[in-house]
Amino acid sequence: MTWSQVAWVVIGLAAVLLLVLTWLVKPRRYALRHSAFAQRLSQSRTATLEQGRRQEVVLGHALWSRVYPGLGLSALASYTALLNAETLADGRQTVSASEGILVTFARQIIQGRYQAGFSEELLQDKVQPVVYGPTPFSFNGGLMADLKMQDYGTLVILGDFGPEAAISVKNIHDQRGEAFAATGSMASQAALFVNVDDLLLGEEAYLAPALLDPSPQAQAAALTEDLLRVGVILALVIGATLKAVGVL
Repeated sequence: MTWSQVAWVVIGLAAVLLLVLTWLVKPRRYALRHSAFAQRLSQSRTATLEQGRRQEVVLGHALWSRVYPGLGLSALASYTALLNAETLADGRQTVSASEGILVTFARQIIQGRYQAGFSEELLQDKVQPVVYGPTPFSFNGGLMADLKMQDYGTLVILGDFGPEAAISVKNIHDQRGEAFAATGSMASQAALFVNVDDLLLGEEAYLAPALLDPSPQAQAAALTEDLLRVGVILALVIGATLKAVGVL
């Protein structure tokens, strides 16, 4: 069996587990790995609303990346949990990305939430999707300018981002705001590690949707990830043991 075939087997097993857990088992109280990320983010967003300050949610630079696949989709899945009734009624949240397709999907999510439970005619302001720039550097320049001109209390960085995220974090800290990050880029994680207290590292970035919105579907995805991780660990241990005794 080639490595390509092994990869397809793992992908197929993940798909089967996800379908079985989502539609048959439906885990509702699966204990996720302990993380205070979601609790502290909720507290920061509540304080920001009470103080009348703005929120900024960054969805990254790309919907799909060959190096970090799925980060854009994970960011969009996490963003749905950041649109609660209070945020929609307040209208002082900005969601931004440097790729138009991410902002388009974010706009669809926002409009769907308004149609589901809010009348647009009763609200003067809406959550605003913005493209500060079409490239990572132009986007970061526009984001920096907006963070300096507006009074932001919470900055949430999701998706595929680079080390330039550290500059935006510095700007939000200068305003005595708080920054939260769930990015999968190793460069961005290294840059943010010393500047952001609430940072999801490594594969934890893909756990953000389940942490922010512990729905049965999100919990099934997290359980599938943990089962596959345990399976890979066991396979490595068994393979190493068989290699040591001369079977392989």
